Amino acid sequence: MTKPTTAQTATDQAAPAWRTPPWVMAVLAITLLAGQFFNNGNAVQPVLGWYQNGGLKTLEWDNYLSWLRFNNQSDLSQRLEQNAGMDAHVYGAALFADDFVTDSKRRARDFWSSAEIEQWNRLREQIPAQVAASNLYRWGLPDSSPRPARFFTAPFTGGSLWLSLATLLLLAPLAPTLERRLGHGRVFALWILGCLLSGFGYLLLASPGQIPFHGATAPLLVWFGAFFGLQRSTLQLPLWHPKHRQWQRLPVSPYTLLPLPVAVMAALALFSTPLLANLSAGIAA
Repeated sequence: MTKPTTAQTATDQAAPAWRTPPWVMAVLAITLLAGQFFNNGNAVQPVLGWYQNGGLKTLEWDNYLSWLRFNNQSDLSQRLEQNAGMDAHVYGAALFADDFVTDSKRRARDFWSSAEIEQWNRLREQIPAQVAASNLYRWGLPDSSPRPARFFTAPFTGGSLWLSLATLLLLAPLAPTLERRLGHGRVFALWILGCLLSGFGYLLLASPGQIPFHGATAPLLVWFGAFFGLQRSTLQLPLWHPKHRQWQRLPVSPYTLLPLPVAVMAALALFSTPLLANLSAGIAA
């Protein structure tokens, strides 16, 4: 005997979809957007202004460039020297150059007076406090200071707001299907993996003196990759039907949505600097 279909049966079948919305993706999206306002990485970074105007640049910058040339890094020295007038981030290369600091302490009397050595040591001791006041250098992922925790904090350091919003909006149609198929735990694990992979991709092509890796867009691309990797058949997407004035689930090929991550990747490369390092971060994710 065939069991009659009732309204209650239909409700029970629809219930799991309502009980398992993409909570993880939604919470992370809100947190990432909050980072744009509470942990902005695009604002002027105090540590860079302090380095330029507080006396440390006057004492050590020319020595640092000479030290690079002496250690067979003439290309980096030339690039930093050329860009110093246009981008204060180049000074980050000297800020975190531990080998240079160690060598300078050993040979300080060759080029500084006793008063200058004392001043240099005092200024160097102030760097941690200055970094703590600079969101991008505290939470971002500089090439010269890639501490493990920064792989996970860099995405929450706000990058381009419009780029983050666009990426999240393009992910919105895919989120329910992805989280329903994988489950909350695996989706969160994918996000962690995306943070690691995008940070690794960035550090592959970034060099000292470039803007630290930050922003949500590159790690979010891991969810696009997971979504297309899971699809083996048509996808039921909820679309608004104006004639019937209701949402209807219509079958579409998942690969018709492939332009979405391609567009995100192109925007990431064109509107983020350095271009190649950011593109590498997105491809890795």
